[in-house]
Amino acid sequence: MRKGNLLPKSAYLIPRLAVLLFLIHSFAFLHAQNTEESSKQAQAFNQRAEKFLQAENFDSVRVYLLKSKAIYEQVGDKKQLANTLHKLSLNSFKLGQFDRSVEYDFKALALREEINDRAGIANSYVNISTDFFFVGKPESGVEYGSKAVELCKEVNDQIALGLAYHGLASNYMDLKQYPEALKMINAAVGIKQKISPGEYTVLSSINTQGNVLKLMGNYKAALVSYKKVIEMGDKLNAQRGTATGLANTGHTYLLMGQKNNALPYLLRAIEIGKKINFKVNLPEQYMHVSDIYESQGDFENSLVYYKKFKAQEDSIFTSEQNRTTTELQTQYETGKKDALLTVKDEKISQQRKTNSLFVGIAVILAAFLFTLYRSYLSRNKRLRITAELNQKLEIKNAENELLLKEIHHRVKNNLEVVSSLLALQSAQIDDPDIQAAMQASQNRVQSMGILHQKLYQSEHLAFIEMKNYFVNLTENILDSYNATERVEVELSMENLELDVDTAVPIGLIVNELLTNALKYAFPEGTLGKIKLSLKDIGDNLLQLSIADNGVGKIADATPKGTGFGTQLVELLTRQLDGKLTQIIENGTMISIQFAKK
Repeated sequence: MRKGNLLPKSAYLIPRLAVLLFLIHSFAFLHAQNTEESSKQAQAFNQRAEKFLQAENFDSVRVYLLKSKAIYEQVGDKKQLANTLHKLSLNSFKLGQFDRSVEYDFKALALREEINDRAGIANSYVNISTDFFFVGKPESGVEYGSKAVELCKEVNDQIALGLAYHGLASNYMDLKQYPEALKMINAAVGIKQKISPGEYTVLSSINTQGNVLKLMGNYKAALVSYKKVIEMGDKLNAQRGTATGLANTGHTYLLMGQKNNALPYLLRAIEIGKKINFKVNLPEQYMHVSDIYESQGDFENSLVYYKKFKAQEDSIFTSEQNRTTTELQTQYETGKKDALLTVKDEKISQQRKTNSLFVGIAVILAAFLFTLYRSYLSRNKRLRITAELNQKLEIKNAENELLLKEIHHRVKNNLEVVSSLLALQSAQIDDPDIQAAMQASQNRVQSMGILHQKLYQSEHLAFIEMKNYFVNLTENILDSYNATERVEVELSMENLELDVDTAVPIGLIVNELLTNALKYAFPEGTLGKIKLSLKDIGDNLLQLSIADNGVGKIADATPKGTGFGTQLVELLTRQLDGKLTQIIENGTMISIQFAKK
């Protein structure tokens, strides 16, 4: 055996450690560069979202904030991720999506508590306090608003403090504790006018100040506040603020018994609200305007606005929002307690691992770190790919939803143009038969236009709620034949959703059959009744029935008119693979059975 010139083991270990440290340093450098580039891209998305926010294009704001959120989740920047969630919450709030707003706020709060971002926690408390006001939980709103005030004072965040006072005022107002509400909102106005005079946030607090004064019966002082809101809204081009000030001014005049003074303010508020898609207060405004027109004896306009009220009623707040809010709050509180226990366990486990590591570091450090490094690379790659796919899907879904809504909206607008052209052409024709054919064609186009309107107003965009669709369709047909007062249409059916491919032929069939009944079943302006229903009769079958109590049809008699409507109904029935049955007894009943898809 040869002896001598043997190097100690430490001489081999040191170069290996140097190589390993070099690899780790290189990886950290590359990771830092990628993180920096990703963060810059996320900032660019946030800037685009801010521009769309200024234009009050809230759907586009959400798309770009989701892209920013995906990047911050990927790079692990918890502070910026929490800030983006905070912005998503505010954007959802402006869209009236309060359940989604609460969800984003609690996620942001959990992240901010994890990194001990005291200023961020204060802002989350402010948002959550406001969320609870809008979902009808003022007690919880006061709880989080009080936390927000204390923490804002602690971190000396005057902007957030003004918002916290505003949120508390709203919740106290909901609890009918008006003196306390007035105290809070006066504090909010004072702070905001001092640090940000002339900005939208001041407008918002002055509006709430007017609301408190109105509820306390001090109408003249309330009108002074609302006048400031309208002036600031017009000056800042803040249409939402202007609409709110106008609506509140109209309501105050109503409370004072001055209906004529209230009407122009309410009408302008409705006009702006529809223009910017601000639907939160539209039902209440429609109802007020309907009442005013009724008191003036203008029953036609009163009925128009009452129908608009019914269409918008209960479309914003749902029981699901309250349920979601309660679940999120419970999850957050439970998760907070579990997190404290987990942190303690992790600290104990980490201490044990550290002691063991120091004992064996001289022997296994190089091999262990190298294996861990390779495993980390492989696992991180899989997680990154999965996260990227999930985020791309979420962003793509949001973009597709926005695009599909726009497509249905444009189709509906194009159909309205076609209907208007038919009406103009009909006005130039003297032949009654041709005019009747043009009117029938116009009704067919309008039936499809109503369907596309329902599609872009729906949440899922793929199905139509048929009962509500039939209501709008029958009203349109009765109006076109001036039969609203003499013919009653009874809808006997439960809520039922159908896919678009089935709903289109069904709508055209109902249009034809109702038109035929109005033209031939009730001659010389006689009164009558039509029953319309669409029911699930089992065995995977649906049955459409239309029955009238008119003069009936003579068997084997030559069809009146051109017969085109009858041919169209038979063709559409075959398209549905359906079976048409006609019964002539005390009027006419036509039923069509077809299979559900």
